[in-house]
Amino acid sequence: MKRDSLTLGIALLSLMITVYALVTLQAVRSDHQKNLKRFEKLELDIRNSVLNVATEQKLDDAGVPLSRDVRTKLLGKPAALSAFAPDEFPDSDVLDNEEALPEDVEVLVDTIVSRVQERLDNQVQNLERENKRDRNRSGQWRAEIGELAEELELDEEQLETTTEAWNALKDEAFEFAKADLGDGSNLLDDLIADINSGTSRRDAWGNYFRRMGDKMPGSDKTFGAHFEEMRQNLEGDLTQNLTEEQMRRLRELKVAWWEIRTGYNPWRDYMEERIAK
Repeated sequence: MKRDSLTLGIALLSLMITVYALVTLQAVRSDHQKNLKRFEKLELDIRNSVLNVATEQKLDDAGVPLSRDVRTKLLGKPAALSAFAPDEFPDSDVLDNEEALPEDVEVLVDTIVSRVQERLDNQVQNLERENKRDRNRSGQWRAEIGELAEELELDEEQLETTTEAWNALKDEAFEFAKADLGDGSNLLDDLIADINSGTSRRDAWGNYFRRMGDKMPGSDKTFGAHFEEMRQNLEGDLTQNLTEEQMRRLRELKVAWWEIRTGYNPWRDYMEERIAK
């Protein structure tokens, strides 16, 4: 009798566990189905959004007009998918039976590929041109005025005024470097004397640039600060003749402001005449 009661108890307990497991499994399955349907609906919404945006905006931006038939075919694909219930998406072979892309779309694809290739070619050309540029030790471009004009797309009048402005800077810097420092010396002649004494040009220029941190006689301003004011004045003059876009590009190019090759260089000519051969 006790054994039968024990067996019955075990059977009831097993039944309860089974029922609980089935109820739990059903609940989990129900939640899973809901999540799956939500996911499939989300996927459908994303498909619709991507196709709509890509067709209405991105493809139009390429500059190739799409006919109404093409728009209908492209924008009609999401609608065809929406005919299925969220848990009844067609197999891939259904989509494989879609009509071939219209000729307009093929033209569009060819145009996009062509433009991408053109951009890549331009980038390669820019890199090659960049590698050929003459740069000083600071990495600044010693540009020929003609090359700079090409980069900035200057017209003839802008090229003339830009060349004049740079030559005026050279004159101003030359006159300042030749100015008496109060003891009969000047920056430029001191540089030449340093080279003529046997100091290498590299070291002599290093000594010269170190002097840029010294204060000018009778002033709290350093030599370097005064030269920088000259450069800023040039930049202000150029702003009067160049467009904002051209000035932005000029700053991007990281030019050597003091070494732009206009064909005029009083500083170099003066030094070559006085440096011992």
